[in-house]
Amino acid sequence: ECISVVKFSECSSLFWYSEFSSVFWFSECSSVFLFNECNSVVLFIECSSVVLFSECNSVISFSECNFVICFMIWFSECSLVVLFSECSSVFWFSECRSVFLFIEYSSLFWFNECNSMVLFNECSSVVKFSECSSLFWFSECSSVFWFSECSSVFWFSECSSVFWFSECNSVFLFSECSSVVLFSECSSVFEFSECSSVFLFSECSSVLLFMFWFSECSSVFLFRECSSVFWFSECRSVFEFSECNSVVKFSECSSLFWFNECNSVVLFIECSSVVKFSECSSLFWFSECSSVFLFNECSSVVLFSECSSFFWFNECNSVVLFIEYSSVFEFSECNSVVKFSECSSLFFLNECNSVVLYIECISVFLFSECNSVISFSECNFVICECSSVFWFSECSSVFWFSECSSVFWFSECSSVFWFSECSSVFEFSECNSVFEFSECNSVFEFMVKFSECSSLFWFSECSSVLWFSECSSVFLFNEFSSVVLFSECNSVISFSECNSVIWFMIWFSECSSVVLFNECNSVVLFMVLFSECSSLFWFNECNSVVLFIECYSVFEFNEVNPVVGFREGTPGFWFQEGNSGFLFMGGSPGVLFSRGNPVFLFSECSSVFWFSECSSVVLFSECSLVVLFSECSLVVLFSECSLVVLFSECSSVFWFSECSSVFEF
Repeated sequence: ECISVVKFSECSSLFWYSEFSSVFWFSECSSVFLFNECNSVVLFIECSSVVLFSECNSVISFSECNFVICFMIWFSECSLVVLFSECSSVFWFSECRSVFLFIEYSSLFWFNECNSMVLFNECSSVVKFSECSSLFWFSECSSVFWFSECSSVFWFSECSSVFWFSECNSVFLFSECSSVVLFSECSSVFEFSECSSVFLFSECSSVLLFMFWFSECSSVFLFRECSSVFWFSECRSVFEFSECNSVVKFSECSSLFWFNECNSVVLFIECSSVVKFSECSSLFWFSECSSVFLFNECSSVVLFSECSSFFWFNECNSVVLFIEYSSVFEFSECNSVVKFSECSSLFFLNECNSVVLYIECISVFLFSECNSVISFSECNFVICECSSVFWFSECSSVFWFSECSSVFWFSECSSVFWFSECSSVFEFSECNSVFEFSECNSVFEFMVKFSECSSLFWFSECSSVLWFSECSSVFLFNEFSSVVLFSECNSVISFSECNSVIWFMIWFSECSSVVLFNECNSVVLFMVLFSECSSLFWFNECNSVVLFIECYSVFEFNEVNPVVGFREGTPGFWFQEGNSGFLFMGGSPGVLFSRGNPVFLFSECSSVFWFSECSSVVLFSECSLVVLFSECSLVVLFSECSLVVLFSECSSVFWFSECSSVFEF
């Protein structure tokens, strides 16, 4: 009893929700979720169409579709451990600590029930979500979680624990409550010790010696390779290195440790701690609280910001970009160009001005080599606390960034660089020139105009608008007032709307990201990105709400008339005011309404839409949408073949099998 579970499998979409704890988890690609409420478990893997529910303790082995799946579930009154291995997919969940770890295509998972240890590797996604917490970083009861969505690198600390992961080398170190876990994919060696241990293994023709010693509040990590020594203590956050001229490049993709041959510079970033060490006549400065580190040696500059985990190094006309979960980038010569978009498309170097841009979390760094100035002055750098917006202008440069959307737009000398967190890079130079979307190799033309802080994005040049959502979808409004929806799957939806100018205003707040534009006296609110309190997509303003779904086009409503007809190409409309609601989608209206608790469902392009004024959860992926409503345990499930609505009064479990069309309670 007292649980509500929904499992959905349609084109690799999934979500998980817990009513009492107000926690849900969604993995767009992995389609794996775990639910535990009142000592009950629901486990689902899309690949094998398996659902496991157990109110007690059980061990279940299941084989389907020629895949062997092993479930091991352990329960206590307030904790849950699940070990699952299927098609190299692994997840682990602990309700007490509100820790949820998932690796999309990992190769190894290990759990220690006493110390709550988790081991994984491979380069996919890691998600930790708890009530009223951000997906990317949060602190809860002395727990620190840092997550990089695109890079598959994260650092987790709980009870003086250390987690370190290397994407390429597949080396993973984890300590929690005086425990150690080490794993190397290359040699497939794993060793664990709750006290101390010395572990020797070979990886990629290199001999590495690891020595671990952990106490309650300190972690020591010793690494030796070719007479180079690395030592790390979590409490002091100190790094020491030997061998001045040695070159060690460890963890190629994550680039957590990097050596400069000339100056023996090593930089390590760990969420809130930064240490830079150089043996050869250098300046060392460290600030643990502010996590700001500046180093100058031989006309070199190192800049680090806490949330961005960004390192930029310029030495003798050479630029090295150090990104915690990417790689090391180098270029020389003033006019050389390096453009890199691996994993997360973190930076862009402009040939003329040598511009380096980086966005991660809430920090922004802009550097212009022509001026050799890094400016964060109040005059040129405007910070709005409510919306976490950064705006910077230097030498006709415009930069904009929003915390929630992880999207920025940059223009310098008639060049525009636009970036989103999900590994998509947009750029063009010269007015009215080519716009490139790296992920799908599509070309658009657009012009962008920037306004002040109150109206962060004001697109009004030639009636062109570009807007990007976190999940790699681009909405381009061209000069003929038609809307183009560009998604990861290279699908383009074009429709004409009113043949008039479209004005865009984007407003961002900490809990929601909304796109508002006025077109033919109609107000449309685009709900775009993640917000807190388990409401991924939600916006409410004066009891009038319209949601934009990625798989669709535009929903619009007229503030005067609650019900408005639609022009050709507009697939649907929904309007909610007070306790009144209306939904219309492509000639097939579908309204589920209860006074005080409006729920709206529609089905088109295998999607589901749901909104609740009080506490909503809207989840979607490219191919389908999943919606869950927590108030009074209403659960909505939708698949391409059928639409299912389950209303349970806090005492039911729903399971749906798309192939067999079976519904269970």
